[in-house]
Amino acid sequence: MEDTPNEEVYAFAPEDQWLVDELQTLLREILQQAELTPRQIFNLGLLLNALERLPRVTPGTWIDFCLEYSLNDERTWADLHVSETSFTIGDGFSVYDPQIGSDHSTADAFSVEPGSFRSNPSDTPEVLAWFTKSREL
Repeated sequence: MEDTPNEEVYAFAPEDQWLVDELQTLLREILQQAELTPRQIFNLGLLLNALERLPRVTPGTWIDFCLEYSLNDERTWADLHVSETSFTIGDGFSVYDPQIGSDHSTADAFSVEPGSFRSNPSDTPEVLAWFTKSREL
């Protein structure tokens, strides 16, 4: 696909291509699962399209993708957000105890925006741990 004039571009660096490739591989692995609904398959297709266009911004896109696991009163997740304003991978957890209340934590492992904002390199331990966690969930 050719670039159009004045098309917005996320601040990905050339060395971030592995991250995009790995995300596409992960989503294609998820698509192989038989228990997906037609709506989930459709939404994964939209997400794959947005990833394939990177580093170009896909106009009109706002996708939040989350893999999560819950057990009793604990929940852990890994998420991916792609929109016209940001691209972020992150994770988190929450716990609940009826006597104490709840606690949670979230953290972005990698984030870029159109223009020049880039949170950190894509090869940090946090990004590598995000992929490990995603495959475990």
